[in-house]
Amino acid sequence: MQDYVKINRSLISVTNKNGLASFGHFLDSMGVEIISTEGTYKVLEKCGIRTKEVSEYTGQPEMLGGRVKTLHPVIHAGILAKNVEDLAEYQIQPIDMAVVNLYRFRGYVENIDVGGPTLIKAALKNRDRVVAVTHPRQYVRVMDEMKRNDGTLSYATRLDFACEAAGLVAKYETDIANWHESLRH
Repeated sequence: MQDYVKINRSLISVTNKNGLASFGHFLDSMGVEIISTEGTYKVLEKCGIRTKEVSEYTGQPEMLGGRVKTLHPVIHAGILAKNVEDLAEYQIQPIDMAVVNLYRFRGYVENIDVGGPTLIKAALKNRDRVVAVTHPRQYVRVMDEMKRNDGTLSYATRLDFACEAAGLVAKYETDIANWHESLRH
């Protein structure tokens, strides 16, 4: 486990765009490479923030009407690699921060987010090297800590955010399970 992890590359895929512009400007000013999904990309680009769309980063377009965006080995290997050296043979860059929030499940199958929970769980699995940021209120802590610590985030922050992210995913999955169960009655 590393006490501090330098944030060099961040994947941002958010439905809640509150605070996104200032957070994006901050990351850009810190030299963090930003990769983002189409909707997030448009907001960041409009704000003059340097970002690369996921489809450009992976070399594959978003497909099936946006149902498949981030489910790609370049993205998940970048998040899941324990050692960045493991990625070299595949020419994949590590992703140090996954900024992901989920769209609200509203009781119909088309609204089940697959990519978001998967990204969050990948970051949770590798919290020793990656931070999962799942709510705009966390942006201030990230910015404060990165300013104080030369662009790094502590294990304590990564663990705090992992606990919150795990709860978010658990609640999301429970909501989906409960909805499916309600269909049986």
